Amino acid sequence: PRFPDGENQRDVLARLNAFIGDIGARPGTTAAVTHNVVMRSLAGQHYDIPMRDWFKIRIPHLERFDYRRYDGQLYPDLSPAAKAAVTDSLRPWVTHDHE
Repeated sequence: PRFPDGENQRDVLARLNAFIGDIGARPGTTAAVTHNVVMRSLAGQHYDIPMRDWFKIRIPHLERFDYRRYDGQLYPDLSPAAKAAVTDSLRPWVTHDHE
């Protein structure tokens, strides 16, 4: 669902992909500074995480998330800490209630 007077994840993804298409057509380097929702959308899309789980992706404060462009597409080039933040945040919770 959309936030009141706002976007939902599909809206953010559409806006993000339009931006990626725009910068993909330009030569050179582009730097973008954005917030966690956009970063979660980018990581979720690139790691084939179901959209329903994107809210679980942990984006550490001030961690760089580098992406490289090749043939008009972006590919993640994340540090081990950034990659672990994305993948580890999706591990199922383990409970020990039965012990």
